[in-house]
Amino acid sequence: MNPIVKLHQEYCNYKIAFKGCSKTTLRGEFYIIVPFVRHLELNSFEEFKELERQDIINYIIKRKKESDWSARTIKNNLQALSNFFEYCKQNNLVDKNPAEGIEKPKPPKNLPRLVKKEDALRILEWLYFVEFRYKGERERAKAIVGTFIFTGVRRSELLNIKNSDINFREKVIRINSGKGNKDRVIPMNDKLIEILKEYVQCDLKKYCKSAYFFVKLDGENKMGDSTIRTLFERFKKELKIDVSPHKLRHTFATLMAQSACSMPALAKMMGHSTIKTTEVYLWLDTDSIRSEIQKHPFGYVDGLPHGTHRSSYNGW
Repeated sequence: MNPIVKLHQEYCNYKIAFKGCSKTTLRGEFYIIVPFVRHLELNSFEEFKELERQDIINYIIKRKKESDWSARTIKNNLQALSNFFEYCKQNNLVDKNPAEGIEKPKPPKNLPRLVKKEDALRILEWLYFVEFRYKGERERAKAIVGTFIFTGVRRSELLNIKNSDINFREKVIRINSGKGNKDRVIPMNDKLIEILKEYVQCDLKKYCKSAYFFVKLDGENKMGDSTIRTLFERFKKELKIDVSPHKLRHTFATLMAQSACSMPALAKMMGHSTIKTTEVYLWLDTDSIRSEIQKHPFGYVDGLPHGTHRSSYNGW
């Protein structure tokens, strides 16, 4: 194995053990380092130690030209490289961090994409009537979708929910080691409790010995990501709804914001570090914005000079 790639694996193990970093984040950094080493043809650690700031800049420029890297991709690459170099520097493996101080582009602030409320309800209703091949498959599918819609959890978080994390008496779900390695508790409404209890009482789950809440159809092992992927492909194919777990997460947050949920409470449910991240969902509530615009004092034609005048221009 390339010595630099091997060292990065050691760096990842250290960050998981002592810094509480998530495996998902570090996996992303690992797949940034590997092409970096390959493109610069770094075959020894001595070559790695000799890298300069301009080498990093030239690499980013080259990849931008070759693959049309977005601002977000460039920012992520620079951050991952800087993190690794800093680790090497702190352990006296290199003298400097050549990625330090390189200006990172600001990614555009795109509004989250979500699923319409009507489509989310249609998916839930469809699950009650569509045919499934195996016992317990329907109840599990409803539990998966219901958990996404009514709690806004991330895909990886749902897969890692354990039986002990579901508390029907307290009406809460505990999310352990979510993004940023943060734990949180999310309340459950009565509809989700009903859906989850149906799943718990079906044969697939009733006789399952796994510690994980969502299990494979063999009733023994933890459910994998492929199950979610297959289920959501059915929604696209049979219902013609372009949906993903992350879109349902955005849908949950938007519906809660529309229902006047406080931003601090919503931020806790979403697992956001700051309310600023959560406030983006206020801008997705186009219905309330549309009603607010009618409050403009010039919004009434009769209140304007020549208010009864009608333009002959038909270009609008």
